Amino acid sequence: MARSNIWHIKTRKPGETEFKSVEAQHRSREPQQGEVIEVAVGAKLIRAKIVHIHRSLSGSTGTFEIDAEQIEDRGKRPGHREADEDDF
Repeated sequence: MARSNIWHIKTRKPGETEFKSVEAQHRSREPQQGEVIEVAVGAKLIRAKIVHIHRSLSGSTGTFEIDAEQIEDRGKRPGHREADEDDF
């Protein structure tokens, strides 16, 4: 039977001192320190880098308390490019 993992994710913006609880996710794998993840904050999807993980394993279930630092997005999605005159 595959392990069922629950990720309790807290994020903070660069320069803030406190992490705020934002989302719980169910995943089949364990999180990795330094990994970049996508997290829903309100109605917005943001990217954040995992900076600390606290693991609690019990039987086939793992619970992970994750602290993640939000990554500045600059409003561009991966693969995005600015339009140039050939596009018009």
